[in-house]
Amino acid sequence: MARSVFYYHLKRLKAKDKYASGKEMIKSIFYAHKGRYGYRRVTAEMRNNDVVLNHKTVQRLMGQMRLRSQIRKVRYRSYKGAVGRIAPNIINRDFAASTPNRKWATDVTQINIGSEKLYLSPILDMFNGEILSYNISRSPNLEQIYDMLDKAFARFDCLDGLILHSDQGWQYQHSIGDWAFDGCTSLGNLVIPDSVTSIGDGAFKICSSLTSISIPSSVTSIVRNAFSCCI
Repeated sequence: MARSVFYYHLKRLKAKDKYASGKEMIKSIFYAHKGRYGYRRVTAEMRNNDVVLNHKTVQRLMGQMRLRSQIRKVRYRSYKGAVGRIAPNIINRDFAASTPNRKWATDVTQINIGSEKLYLSPILDMFNGEILSYNISRSPNLEQIYDMLDKAFARFDCLDGLILHSDQGWQYQHSIGDWAFDGCTSLGNLVIPDSVTSIGDGAFKICSSLTSISIPSSVTSIVRNAFSCCI
């Protein structure tokens, strides 16, 4: 190593840090906002206080001090607008139930396990908070909802007067599809919600316990074979 190079670096080690005051201000802003500010917002806040530093310099200094903003977690949202007919809010925030199987609630929740994303869809009885059925899937889809409903309906012989409460997610705005309740043995008096606009082919085919059904005015299309072979 050349003599001049050695003394050059020795002098730099003894020199004052020209960004010392800037670092203190960066740390002050960062912790004042509970670690939510990244280098861009820290730079803007410094300029609001008449301290001008290039945003790349602020980014480098924050990296040296290991100051990294908290990244907001991306949560799963099933709402995609009005893709079908949205049912009225019958519950109206009255979540109390005097007896079982009067009010059910359901939703789809994203669960992160490492780098894997899973989607949980349960049915909860508002009477006692019991989970009546659930489905865990790698993707949120209609098959997940159908499976969850099939498991819940299979547990009971009569569900007269039941209200199933959900949000306005796209899964709950669909029509009753083909063979939706094929072979279901738990249907008694069925009330179709106002969100349904059509009933598909064979939807209630071979439903052995369906005694009555209330179809709302929102249903504009019923396939001819929807109720074939209902006893």
